[in-house]
Amino acid sequence: MLIRIDRILGVGVLGAALLAAAPVRGADTEPGVWWEHTVQMQMMGMAMPPTTTRTCVPKSGAKEPPAADEHCRNYDVKVTGSRMTWKTECTAPEPMTGDGDVTWQKDSVAGVMNMHSADGDMTMKMSGKKVGGDCDAGAVKKQAAAIRKRGEELQAQSDRSMAEMCEK
Repeated sequence: MLIRIDRILGVGVLGAALLAAAPVRGADTEPGVWWEHTVQMQMMGMAMPPTTTRTCVPKSGAKEPPAADEHCRNYDVKVTGSRMTWKTECTAPEPMTGDGDVTWQKDSVAGVMNMHSADGDMTMKMSGKKVGGDCDAGAVKKQAAAIRKRGEELQAQSDRSMAEMCEK
């Protein structure tokens, strides 16, 4: 059973980092406010340590759910009051499906994403709180790239650890 850490982080951590963020289209800068997001991933019966990121979120709030990368699409998106639900389908590098459910309050957000693949299921519990301070929400794309890079680093570290375990 091999689940790529970069795919998990791509869906989970990036999703959390963008939970409250509206997509930035055609603008390099957008008025934002700082939020702190925490993700707790569970897969294959193991709970990963929580990951906390600080993200500049557009003051206008979320317009659609997060997407991990160009290989994933969200559909069946429903917004009812302060709650958003959706389904996700990813085609590469391995097929995955999932669903998300997020609820916003004035200064907080909480939710869960469930992802399913042939290799197993994973659950990402997400929470966030507004920490305040003005920022440039256009920088979200740069943050997403940094998170992806960190995912690649973690995948390489996981691959090395797995090779060491197999050798022993």
